[in-house]
Amino acid sequence: MSRNLETNLTHKHIFFSQMNLGKVAITFFAFAVVLGLAYALTFFGARGGSYEPDENYDSHVLLEKLEKSKKLEDKFYERQKLGNVTDADVDILDEAILILQDYITSSKTQDRDIHARLFKLRGLSQNIRGKAEAEEIARLALEADEAFTSQNMMLALDLYTKLKEKQQRLNKLYPDSEYYDVRRLAKAEQMLRLVSAAPLDSEIQDLQRQIDFAMKSKRWNEAQKLLQQAIEKQTYLNKEFASTSFANFSKVREFEVELDSLKAAPIESEIKEAVEKAGNLEKQGDFKAAAESYSFAYERQKELNLLFAKSKYSSDANLRKLENLRDTALSRDLYSQIEKGRGKLNALLLAGGASDEIPNLIGDLLVKCETLKKSYPASTLLSEDDVLSLRFLSYLGSKLPEINKLLNDSLLPIESGSSAKMLATEVPQKLYKMVMQENPSRNVGEDLPVETVSLENVQDFCRRLSWISAKMVRLPSRQDYYKAVGNLKYVDLNAISWNAGNSGMKTHKVATSESNIKGFYDLLGNVEEYATDDSKFGIIGGSSQTWTDSLGEVPYKPISADKRGDRMLGFRVVVEDKK
Repeated sequence: MSRNLETNLTHKHIFFSQMNLGKVAITFFAFAVVLGLAYALTFFGARGGSYEPDENYDSHVLLEKLEKSKKLEDKFYERQKLGNVTDADVDILDEAILILQDYITSSKTQDRDIHARLFKLRGLSQNIRGKAEAEEIARLALEADEAFTSQNMMLALDLYTKLKEKQQRLNKLYPDSEYYDVRRLAKAEQMLRLVSAAPLDSEIQDLQRQIDFAMKSKRWNEAQKLLQQAIEKQTYLNKEFASTSFANFSKVREFEVELDSLKAAPIESEIKEAVEKAGNLEKQGDFKAAAESYSFAYERQKELNLLFAKSKYSSDANLRKLENLRDTALSRDLYSQIEKGRGKLNALLLAGGASDEIPNLIGDLLVKCETLKKSYPASTLLSEDDVLSLRFLSYLGSKLPEINKLLNDSLLPIESGSSAKMLATEVPQKLYKMVMQENPSRNVGEDLPVETVSLENVQDFCRRLSWISAKMVRLPSRQDYYKAVGNLKYVDLNAISWNAGNSGMKTHKVATSESNIKGFYDLLGNVEEYATDDSKFGIIGGSSQTWTDSLGEVPYKPISADKRGDRMLGFRVVVEDKK
């Protein structure tokens, strides 16, 4: 039974749901029909003469008004055909307009044709009555533009004023005429603003001439007063005539800079005198007095920057420069002690770096460097490299003699009589690792040439080795390389190189091939080597994967400064005494 009840309820639910949907559909359809009828009725409204006349007017009277208006209109057209339309003729047209207007008001008609007729008649009447005034306005516009072009601003001002007034009047009296022109009115107003600003601009230009003359004559007070006037006038012009070409905000800025510069000039003179005095004191070796003079100049520059920020003499860069000069002068004595100690350290490094004095000497130098940096932070005497090199040497400690020995034992003159010496072999991995504390090579071995090293790391190696040896260490130039290679005529390339024919396509230990006649190993083959060519970089000499035919040409190819290493690319160095 419960199942039958459930089934009946389900059927009833479906039935009533269908009924509800039907009601909604019927309601929606009825609403759509009503809207459609309402829209259709709009096409059967006012157009075609349907209207609801005022109850106070008889429909016959209204029709008579409409007919009378039409007769007067026709009468006007007949007279117009005869030419020379008179005021009396236009009066007839105006009477027709008034009657037609009365008809529309009384009948409350919405007939579009009748309203269009009224608009047409009004325009016709206003065109005739406004023609003479429109012609005068056109003439005024031409004359005003000519006056402006010829720079006769007073005449232009008068003409544009009249033009504006007359166009305003015409627009008000004859709004339905063809002479109604809001653009001409807007232009007249714009030109009025422009010519009104012109006399003020002329005054400012005259002030500029007076300022220049006062400056040349060194009449500083007069120049300041004139500049203040110019600032006020240009500021007013910019505000009141912002849309004109005479508005110039940068000119105000220029005047303000000039005015502040005049006011700051005495302080600037004091600064120059103090700097000149300090320079002379430095030449005499009186660095303390020089520092005092620089300090005075620094304080005055700070004051100038604060009081006359718009002045051309206001300069944060100059303030920093004076601070550098002051701290540099103050740090001279301490830096002289550092230089003296560094000279002693370099002498010990040149002697091989085995002295027991080196650790204590480096420690003392580091203390003095830190004192200088802390006490005189703006000093330019001490470079970052000065401190970094001391820390690096301190870190290497007892390894310094071994590194210097590895380097010095392998150096050979590039050519007879030359002070420049070049490493006889490619830089071995042992030396590279001792200096750089790392080994990037893929084919690892202490006596194998270092490879897979970037140009940036090579340059860093040279810098560090310069600190260790107290000499200048650099990459060989292309010309250095050619000189070291020498004449290859009658040379057995297989004997002096590891090449594609005898290397097994891999790198070999340095100095395991025969040396050339000058004592250099592996200038050709084994690994290609970094070299310089003027201010550029390149790779020279070929590798163990290069055939002897190519090695005989001493192959060279330019590279970019961001060159990364590869497993067939190494280097050697040139060492020279520091100048």
